[in-house]
Amino acid sequence: AVHLAPARNETGAAARPAAGGPRPRAPLSERAQRLWELGEMTPTGRSFYAPGLPGDRELLHLDQLITPVSLDGEQALIISAHGGPRGISVGDEIFEPEELAEVVAADRRYRGQPVFLNSCNVFDNHISGDVFHPLAQALADALQALTQRDPALRGTSALVIGGSADDMGRHDGSPY
Repeated sequence: AVHLAPARNETGAAARPAAGGPRPRAPLSERAQRLWELGEMTPTGRSFYAPGLPGDRELLHLDQLITPVSLDGEQALIISAHGGPRGISVGDEIFEPEELAEVVAADRRYRGQPVFLNSCNVFDNHISGDVFHPLAQALADALQALTQRDPALRGTSALVIGGSADDMGRHDGSPY
């Protein structure tokens, strides 16, 4: 008689495609490299959530469904993360806007087009109109400084929209 051991019911993380790595010409700082490794490529940009947290697993899934956001006639690169007063957080790690800017500039799909920062905001913007989003402003400033040093991006203007986007294609926010 032949006895087969039952198959182990385990899954592992899929390998990332080679094209998903940072641009060769964009060396990352140690912290930005850590953020890159924690991020996930989505059809419209990158998301930075902790897959081990139950609520974040759902956000990672929803980020795969976010429809493109067009700003100034261009498809924006959508960056989704938990925002806070000091930067973004992935699990219990906090990353500064300058580290996030390094990751955005290193993304092979970033060509200087607008960036839509889909994140929480420490300010309550429940009134219609302009949104005050200091994290989006800090990211725009850091990204602008990086684009001026990168010959391939020099001359582009770092436009970051801070707001929220959903899987139905609705979005709101203000440019920085």
